[in-house]
Amino acid sequence: MDTRLSVYDRLEQYAERGLVSHKLNLYNRQAEKLLREGLAVQRRFPVPGWKGQFECMVGWRYAFPGTVAWRLLEIAAENNPQLKEELSHPSDERVATPYETGWQL
Repeated sequence: MDTRLSVYDRLEQYAERGLVSHKLNLYNRQAEKLLREGLAVQRRFPVPGWKGQFECMVGWRYAFPGTVAWRLLEIAAENNPQLKEELSHPSDERVATPYETGWQL
């Protein structure tokens, strides 16, 4: 029996900790699939010894309703009181771009 966790299981575990982003090693097809499902994916650099795999920052903080990313954001908010408060009282302030919040190319 294969007991490895899927990418979605790992993302859900991070969301259960109240996180809204995390690093994962992904292949291009995995990253493209996550993008189609509403997650932000930023490819950083190749993983040594794993041909075709890249370290990526995956985020779901600015998710759209009805997406996998939205479900992860809801899970994170249930486990992070500060995030829950931020989501329940949206501000009129401009949303910072990922580059302003520490994401790198």
